[in-house]
Amino acid sequence: MEKLLIIDGNSIANRAFYALPFLSNHEGKPSGAIFGFANIMVKLFEGEKPDYIVVAFDHARKTFRNEIYSEYKMQRKPTPTELISQFPVIKEMLEKMKIKVIEKEGVEADDIIGTISKISDKQNIILSGDRDLLQLIDKNTTVWLTKKGVSEVDKVDEARLRELFGVKPYQIIELKGLMGDSSDNIPGVAGIGEKTAQTLLEKYQTVDGIYQNLDEVTGKLKEKLENGREMAYISKELATIKRDCEIDTNVEEFKLQFPFDEEVYNFFKDWDFSSLLKNKNIFANSSKNEKINVKQEVLTAQKLSEISTKNIKIFCYDLPNLKFFYDNKIYFSDLNFKMFENDFSLKDFCEKFKDIFEDKNVLKITKNAKKDMHILSEFNIELNNY
Repeated sequence: MEKLLIIDGNSIANRAFYALPFLSNHEGKPSGAIFGFANIMVKLFEGEKPDYIVVAFDHARKTFRNEIYSEYKMQRKPTPTELISQFPVIKEMLEKMKIKVIEKEGVEADDIIGTISKISDKQNIILSGDRDLLQLIDKNTTVWLTKKGVSEVDKVDEARLRELFGVKPYQIIELKGLMGDSSDNIPGVAGIGEKTAQTLLEKYQTVDGIYQNLDEVTGKLKEKLENGREMAYISKELATIKRDCEIDTNVEEFKLQFPFDEEVYNFFKDWDFSSLLKNKNIFANSSKNEKINVKQEVLTAQKLSEISTKNIKIFCYDLPNLKFFYDNKIYFSDLNFKMFENDFSLKDFCEKFKDIFEDKNVLKITKNAKKDMHILSEFNIELNNY
């Protein structure tokens, strides 16, 4: 079965931000959350090889749940400015990776994830640090809970969920209804903790089952349940993920395009992600991927004159040896041609690609940029974006 990777964008960005030391690029812009996010994406793509991917984000802090319970999530501290500034950049990065991003006003990322996992006919892998999503587990859906930042995950299926919390997926909302959730400011029933909630659910299965058989419960526990009936149902409703969001998309739009193209390479370069730039397996261009089969052709003055420089976005070359990559071919100068009239000089080569060398939007890939700059300067040509 094909794999669909569903990522909780807010959760992973937060995890990356707090897991890494403060990082910034050469312009001093905070980059830790961006770098962490990019790293985990690359590891997942290389290791798990998903066929489809989508990232869900919260649109705003207030949602329909605040209308149910005004204090929902209101205890949370404001998001640090350094992290807020990185969210738009993460979304920009995902756009360059050609990864679908979905956020919707009035609902949370959890609700988008719940809706997508419901309509998907793939093997769903949900990546998040949010335990609320455990309610979505079924035979086709596994939740990978991040731990220790984003470097390790706990792959939770139905068996693992039973081992961790002693409940079935649907009982996660029943559990939250009874014990609440301090991270989301869900109150639950006052005085009932996880162990008591698990014991009640093992016997009565649901909150409804508990209140339908309340006469069987005695003492202080019965009193707590009686006093907390309203909050139990409110808490259960707050914890229930909405799985019928109106999303104008379909799973086929989530098809993963990997390895990355030059847009992603340029993005990583702008943000000084040197460790990712060194990974030859994650870029599709021949200059970054040794698996691409390319032809070689001797370069003559005639061929040099025929080559167009208009649509070059990445220019991989070896200036001293008059060699370069173009249109899935490696052109090189053969010394045997020195005896013929159609030979060309170093000056001819440099002037042919003058606009390319100077264009700041074209990425140059070379063995020795400093040496190239010295050579090009002799012909009044400036080397940019190398």
